[in-house]
Amino acid sequence: MQRRALSNVVATVLLIIVTITGVLIIAGIVVPLVRNTLANASSCTDYQAYFSFSDEFGFNCFDSSTNTYIISVSAKPTTEELASKVEGFYLVFKTSTSSESAEVKGGNSPGTNGITMTGDSTAPIAIPRQGQTFTYNYTVASGSPRFSKVEIVPILEGGHACTKTDVAEIRDC
Repeated sequence: MQRRALSNVVATVLLIIVTITGVLIIAGIVVPLVRNTLANASSCTDYQAYFSFSDEFGFNCFDSSTNTYIISVSAKPTTEELASKVEGFYLVFKTSTSSESAEVKGGNSPGTNGITMTGDSTAPIAIPRQGQTFTYNYTVASGSPRFSKVEIVPILEGGHACTKTDVAEIRDC
């Protein structure tokens, strides 16, 4: 009779040890995952309005003779520390039924992802910083859908994409 009581105690202790070990293993996986997700989400809060489309120069339009979208992008004035964490942005072109995106990163060769700088199509791609406005050409193949609007999504260091910061209607040039 005493052996049964002892084996019940051992079984109970083993169950408690297995349960605690399982909780520790799950916590070791879940806690870093949640911490990284929260860090990535909070990293975008300073960039919610960082990029915007500028109508100041009369662009944000489509030139049907060259199949080129001409888009002006401005960066809001901010600290050098915040600006240094921006690698580039996505231009997301949309119709009512489809979308297409082009990645724009500083230092890219002209023509990468169909993007060139307006005014000097041979210049490396530059990203606007602290109050600057740059204009880009995005050339598409003939027969591509005619996009009606464009969104801009910042890309932070490490390739982390934030949410869109602005939307512009695309008119004819």
